[in-house]
Amino acid sequence: MKRFLLIPIFTVICASLFAQGEIKNATHANFAWNRPIMNYGEQINRNSAENVYLFYQNQYQDFKHYGGSFEFGSSFYIHPTGFVKGFKAGVLVDFIDFGANYLTYTDSSIQLATPTNIKTIQKCHDLTARYSLNVGAMTTYSPKKSIYFDLYFKLRPTFAVNYLRAPMWEGIYDRIYTNENQSDIFLPNGEPKIHKRTVEETSIGLGLNYSYGINIRVAKVLVGAEIISGKLKYKAGAIIGMDQTVRDQYLKLKLGFFFAE
Repeated sequence: MKRFLLIPIFTVICASLFAQGEIKNATHANFAWNRPIMNYGEQINRNSAENVYLFYQNQYQDFKHYGGSFEFGSSFYIHPTGFVKGFKAGVLVDFIDFGANYLTYTDSSIQLATPTNIKTIQKCHDLTARYSLNVGAMTTYSPKKSIYFDLYFKLRPTFAVNYLRAPMWEGIYDRIYTNENQSDIFLPNGEPKIHKRTVEETSIGLGLNYSYGINIRVAKVLVGAEIISGKLKYKAGAIIGMDQTVRDQYLKLKLGFFFAE
């Protein structure tokens, strides 16, 4: 992963040495589709699924994912003397980057707290909403008028809120991922060892994520792709009584508009 980050950084340095061309500062407004990738949702140094998205998808037939974001920002270019026409380097700032990933599924093996341990169907949710203020370096190449290719790297100080309604074992205050086989929680006489139930928790998280991506701009329309990676640290809540550090890795596919000076 870190090796790939050297590519946009090296490109920006090279482009800044040979920057010249009719590339102007621009403001952009983009909408994006978010998709968890790599080790999204993995808890650092804890026993959890490596990728929460894939785990839910494999365990629950009615699993669904919804994700999206909106960003608004500007690019500010540097104008040094150079030798290659059509290249410029500068700074990219997203003043607003608000988005979310929402995972939902149905668990049919939740136990009610009754003497007969009746099972019930419960809807479960895993929602992470984020706001970040992004700052990074960008290099742009324009082979001809009204066509631009952007390559960029961003640092993303991130504030996040996670709402979790998920199955957990009673007495174990941690996010537990398990399948629907309940045979291991009953004693030979049929009495339960522990109960499986749903709990709700809302946690506040902070992190310093980073991302790299590419845009293609034609006339006023922008399309692009961006990979975000990093970690979010959540403070201990009432149910999960300890701090948690969670990997936050996802892909953004973008469609938007830009307006040059």
